[in-house]
Amino acid sequence: MQVKIVIFGFTGDLSKRKLIPALQNIDKVHSIKQIIGVSRREINAQEIINGSIGEKNSLAKKTTSVVLDSELAQYKKFKTDLNLQDDEQLLIFLSVPPNALEGYVTLLAKAGLNGKNVKLLIEKPFGTDYNSAVKMFHILNKYYNPKNVYKIDHYLLKTPAQKFNNFCLLNPKLTKVLNAKNISQVDVVAYEEIDIQGRKEFYEQVGCTRDFIQGHLLEILSVFLAKPVRKNILNSRVKANSLIKPLRNINNVKIGKYQGYDEENNVTSSAETYANFLLFSGDKKWQKVKLFLASGKALSRKESSVIFKFKNGTEFKVDLTTNVLPTSFVWKNKTINLKGDKEKVYESYEGVFDAAILGKSNLFSSQEEILHNWVIINRFLKDAKKLLCVVYPKTTTPEEMLKLTKSN
Repeated sequence: MQVKIVIFGFTGDLSKRKLIPALQNIDKVHSIKQIIGVSRREINAQEIINGSIGEKNSLAKKTTSVVLDSELAQYKKFKTDLNLQDDEQLLIFLSVPPNALEGYVTLLAKAGLNGKNVKLLIEKPFGTDYNSAVKMFHILNKYYNPKNVYKIDHYLLKTPAQKFNNFCLLNPKLTKVLNAKNISQVDVVAYEEIDIQGRKEFYEQVGCTRDFIQGHLLEILSVFLAKPVRKNILNSRVKANSLIKPLRNINNVKIGKYQGYDEENNVTSSAETYANFLLFSGDKKWQKVKLFLASGKALSRKESSVIFKFKNGTEFKVDLTTNVLPTSFVWKNKTINLKGDKEKVYESYEGVFDAAILGKSNLFSSQEEILHNWVIINRFLKDAKKLLCVVYPKTTTPEEMLKLTKSN
């Protein structure tokens, strides 16, 4: 089946740095018939393509642009010009602010661009809290089949996250020991050396918790807590997510802000650039195991990992930045070798487009997970102002952050 792709936000940074290079690679695998860049003004789409990936590419000749504002008549004409056939599928990538999503979705649907061969790809954040997320899903579900709405969390496309279920099935000796009997704590961390890099407006609205904890880290935690299954991987992950208990004790959250944030951005801000959460699961498999999530900007190192900490003092660490899973682990003073899953997978936005084209819904966030993630952090959203926000120097180590936040 041939594919047509429409990108809202075509002139933006995400499109130029991530989407266009990803499409160049995916075009070698799938039959991309046409790419349409949407803008509010006239643009030269081919120049944007060439500026992103160089002039020797397969995309420029397939790429056009269209000007769409907020007039329904424009969208209806766009649908006519698309001339989508029954043996084609249309992917509509919406990289737009949450408060603008409803308008775009409504116009697209009323123009008739919501048929069975039309798929929406939506970037996070999915609302700003539980109520706004419920409203978002009400609009989406009103106009689109939920199976055709793909909610992107690119952390789910990281190779270790994609492969962990099958990896556990291949290695029953590992699976047998990953439980409350042997594990005292599971850490899911995402540390960055960079600061907010000029994204003041975005960060002032979301902060670290909404940006990383609510989305990426709770999704990854659900992947690694889920029961390994041979079918219905998504259902297993959703169940694991549903059993993560909502935050009750606000003192189980620690936050911080890097030194110079207010001055650099000319604000007096309450937005946190560091947060760690201590949570628990109601799953018997993980009963009383500490679930520690932490993320921060302007720290001493870049790291994204999941760490299972054994009660005997050893640990099993999965580095999310690599395309391989561990080859062994130590158990009772013995090194146990692990089998690898050699299946090739696509990461990041190559994975987004590939999975959407093939209909692999398990590689995207589900409505149930997104809503429950908001429930999990709701206590923080209500009482964040009661917490002391520790100011930390840039390049502070994650280990020093633990000491800083604990002492305060």
